Formats: sequence, C-alpha cells, structure tokens
Amino acid sequence: MYMINKTADLSQMNEGRIALTTWGGEYKPDARFYIGWQDDRLIVYLRAYETNPVADVTERNGNVCRDSCLEFFFSPSADCSNGYFNFEMNCNPTLLLHYGLTANQKDRVIVDYPLDAFRLTCAHDTDACSCGGGVYWQTRFEVPFALLEKYIPGVTLKSGDIIRANLYKCGSTRQVSHYLTWAPFDTVKVPRPNFHVPEMFGRMQLA
Repeated sequence: MYMINKTADLSQMNEGRIALTTWGGEYKPDARFYIGWQDDRLIVYLRAYETNPVADVTERNGNVCRDSCLEFFFSPSADCSNGYFNFEMNCNPTLLLHYGLTANQKDRVIVDYPLDAFRLTCAHDTDACSCGGGVYWQTRFEVPFALLEKYIPGVTLKSGDIIRANLYKCGSTRQVSHYLTWAPFDTVKVPRPNFHVPEMFGRMQLA
C-alpha cells in the first residue's frame, strides 16, 4: 500500500512506479509518481522519462489520452462508493477532469471548477527536467478538498484514511501505443485498455 506523507515537499514524498504493462506492448517509458497531502489538499507529481512527448491537445477537457499522457484516478473512500475523479494531463499542460459514480461512461460528468485552483504546472525542457541521467517531463497539481466536497457533500479526509487510486501512463498518437498502470488489472475482467474501472484501483493511506 502506498503511503501519502503529510508534506508539500517533493523530497519527502514516497516514489511510486507506473510500470505494469497490463495490456502488453513494447514501449515502456519510465513513469513515476509522488503524492503528499496537507489539511486542505493533495499534492501530486507525475513524471515520465521521455525526450519527445506528444502534446497536440490544447483545449481543456480535450482528448489528452491520445497524447503522451499521465493520469491520476482516485476515489476519496476505501470502497469507491462515493465515485472517483480522473485527472489526465499532457505536457502543455492541458487538463482533462471528470467525476464519475461508476465505470459507466454515462455516469461521468465534466468537472466544473476553476483551473487556477489546481495550480497545474509542467516542466519539460532539458535543463529543467534532467535527473538521474535521463530527461523527463513532469506535471505538478493540487487537488483541493473543497473540490471533493462540491461533488461529494460531507466528504472528509484525515490522517489514517484509506483512499483508492490508480495511476497511468498512456499515449496512442504519433508514438507507439502504450498503457502502463500502477495497480494491476484483471485482464480477464478488463481484456482491453480501459482505465475507468474503480474496482482495479489500489489502496493508499494518508499518513
């Protein structure tokens, strides 16, 4: 289980790897994540070691999953009973964000919330993104707990709580299609790429 430390300092966050090639494929970029929390928000860093990430989509809530994309899907509950949010980003950075009650696409709505509230940034040039002998692009964003309460009235998050989440690295335009995950998928139940399956989310705990 991934532990979310109570910190806004990247160096104090645990590193996770988005490394499972759940639906096969030869292209497997090194992808990682780091998550912290404060009393009023989550802080999320997503990183992919790629030298030429695709970033064609520029409109908010555009189809960024076809670009070189990093994604954070999570439910602020231990059983996903209160729905889930899917944050999907390319390196422009452009954000796609939905809230869904179930895996059914008809149950998903576009999140209406000020973009500035997420403090979304991206570093993707060679000088800003060199680390450990490789070049990467990285997004940073925040998830205000006020956003959660807007869609799930009465929801709270505190130390010791369990949430459910999965993280993804994907892309299918002008590069080899790839679908990497953090938590494993049952490919009998989900034989084709589909990230919108809350029952396949892993467990995380707020430290």
